Amino acid sequence: ALSGVFDMKLRNGNTEKYEHTFQLGALGTEVATEGPFKRGGKASYLVNYRYSTLALLDNIVSFGGVLPKYQDASLKVNIPTERAGTFSVWALGGYNTAYKDPVKDSTKWTDDDPNFVLKADNMMGVAGITHTYFTGKNSYIKTIISGSYEKTKENVDTLNPSDGYRDVHVSNQSYINNSYKFSILYNTKLNNKNTVRVGAIAQQLGYELSNNFYDDDDKIWKSFMNGDGTTQYYQAYAQWKHRMTENFSITSGVHGSYYALNGSYSIEPRIAGVYTSGKNTFSLATGLHSKPEHISTYMFQTKQQGQADTYPNKDLGLLKAYHAVAGYERQLPLNIRFKTEVYYQYLYNIPVEKDSASGFSIINAMDVYSLFNTKELVSDGTGQNYGIDLSLDRSFLNNYYFMATVSVYKSTYTDYLGDEYNTTYDRGYQVNVLGGKEFRLDSKGRKILGLNAKVLYSGGMMESPIDINQSIAAGETVLVPKQYFTKQVPAYFRTDVGVYYKINAKRVTHSFQLDIQNVTNRENMYYSYFDNKAGAIKTVNQLGFFPNISYRIDF
Repeated sequence: ALSGVFDMKLRNGNTEKYEHTFQLGALGTEVATEGPFKRGGKASYLVNYRYSTLALLDNIVSFGGVLPKYQDASLKVNIPTERAGTFSVWALGGYNTAYKDPVKDSTKWTDDDPNFVLKADNMMGVAGITHTYFTGKNSYIKTIISGSYEKTKENVDTLNPSDGYRDVHVSNQSYINNSYKFSILYNTKLNNKNTVRVGAIAQQLGYELSNNFYDDDDKIWKSFMNGDGTTQYYQAYAQWKHRMTENFSITSGVHGSYYALNGSYSIEPRIAGVYTSGKNTFSLATGLHSKPEHISTYMFQTKQQGQADTYPNKDLGLLKAYHAVAGYERQLPLNIRFKTEVYYQYLYNIPVEKDSASGFSIINAMDVYSLFNTKELVSDGTGQNYGIDLSLDRSFLNNYYFMATVSVYKSTYTDYLGDEYNTTYDRGYQVNVLGGKEFRLDSKGRKILGLNAKVLYSGGMMESPIDINQSIAAGETVLVPKQYFTKQVPAYFRTDVGVYYKINAKRVTHSFQLDIQNVTNRENMYYSYFDNKAGAIKTVNQLGFFPNISYRIDF
């Protein structure tokens, strides 16, 4: 992602009473508990655990022969002290596996159900400690120490029909990301009109990549992509919020970053203003932003037989962008809020392949494997994103809620020659509508029937047309030159519905729920690809109809 904010915060547990939840459904189980460490105290805990296996739904829903199962957990412990501030310990982690066993009958193997045995494991975890300390009535210091770890491991075998369908190992891969982070900020309110904040962030970044396969032609194992590396990323910032009048405030600041791997740095001024008049709020913000690419892009290795590895992308600079956003918000009758934003983003210093015959830009890359077979990258590319977002929302009140959002936008990029094309994300539009209502079935509200629904509709992703004749001749995918991302796949459409029945007793609530994702069973197109074995272009669709029934008890 070249822009956007995802800021997730775990709430504190209940400090007044103990609360527990247990849920059992077709997807698995979930357990949650929270409460004070001791009655009357201020310290609290919050724990949640889920386990899910989709094997139970295998006879109802097609998962393409690959069955996933997962489990995850989250934790937060909040400990306020009288003199040393407030300490919070938090963690979030998950583990999942995906496996596939083909039938041991070679006559039933097809392109859609091929001969391969898959065992894939994925795990991630992030944990940290947050300390908040008030240095005075209007000032505080917040310090965070955290670490994150992510690993993907995959093994692929085939079955040998001539040897009793024995497993034959053909490929393996492992991909590890890790990061350690320290951040500190100081916030002080100088007076009723001025607030100042300064802070710094230091990160240690690392990765390991190993991908190997057995070459049937040469009868040896070969490396597809391998690499590893570590580096540091430093950031510092200062901002000043000044309330010029009762209705108008300005926040200005500067942000600096330094990427130790190659000495790239950036200094970025930013400013934003908000004006409120009655039920109307106007906002305007602009500024410069930057970020490094994933470390694997810089450490991408070029291997040549008998020669030392080279790192053609190591000197790439930070990816940079200019942002401008104007917004308007108004509170309407019936507790409805209207909000709109018009935005423009100009990207520059974008890595593109240094090849006049290539349309590769890091903007369209999905992961490190997108770099395979690319030549040296240079920071000569650009991009543009602009559009308008509109939304209407009503928080839950009088037993119903709804939200409707519409986005219309354009997304383009330039290649090494400066020619402009759509990005793969240039869907053009997106519409989301969701809502729900509860019905009381008795006068005391002990029995409740609830309905929810959500509709998603958007333009399809953009693809580059495949030259089928050239692909057949080359035995691999060959794109039509200079027609990058000119083909749009069919529009994405999905409708989810849910119904639940609640029984509220004195100290316990029972809930019976039925949720159906993609109730119309529309199998939206995911992407197309060239199948060398079949000599044809094929498509991969996303999951269709997906039901889940569950029982939940809160006590």
